[in-house]
Amino acid sequence: MYMTALQKLGLTIGVLAIVGVGVYMVFYRGAAGPGSGPQAATSTPNGAATSTNPSAGLTLSTPDYKKPIAFSAGTSVDIRAQLNASLKLVQAQLDKNPLDIKAWVDLGTLHKMGGDYRLAAEYWEYLTSSYSGTGTPYYSLGDLYQNFIKDYAKAEANYLLAVKVQPANVDAYASLYTMYHHTLGDDIKAAAILEQGLKANPGNNYLLSLQAELRGN
Repeated sequence: MYMTALQKLGLTIGVLAIVGVGVYMVFYRGAAGPGSGPQAATSTPNGAATSTNPSAGLTLSTPDYKKPIAFSAGTSVDIRAQLNASLKLVQAQLDKNPLDIKAWVDLGTLHKMGGDYRLAAEYWEYLTSSYSGTGTPYYSLGDLYQNFIKDYAKAEANYLLAVKVQPANVDAYASLYTMYHHTLGDDIKAAAILEQGLKANPGNNYLLSLQAELRGN
């Protein structure tokens, strides 16, 4: 059975907590509650070596996936070693197949876990620019901009693109709600995004619980 480099190395939630910057996993994040979690969808190349990311307004070419992780100062020696070992595996996957979307997602995750947010954003923005049909990199960018970089405009843009591409991504609606309600204090947008999420996912208990929370305030 195919396993990603992250799975092979056994980087668990406990390890992420030690790192301090990686408490949100790309595929299993659900900090606000038991959401469905984003799943990588089937994607196809857009057919251009250079294209435009609609959320970032950037023109991007294929990035250099061989770059080392620029670790944050608080990353321990042991964690650096584990992330660098995983990085080599992911880079080897991209050597074999530069169109491996999952490897690109994992590459961004490793850089994010090491505190290298700039390169994490670069790799995921490349994915959103060059491939269609997957909401995972949009969700990853939304989480990065919301919870780490604190650029809420870019977080909103990417989360909205995530639910446009993947309307069943309950966690993206929940993340938007959390940002609107708890961070920005915009309960009009908070209510609207929950209504949109419930329209796409009727009866979802997670979104219904957030709606009850909002109405209780």
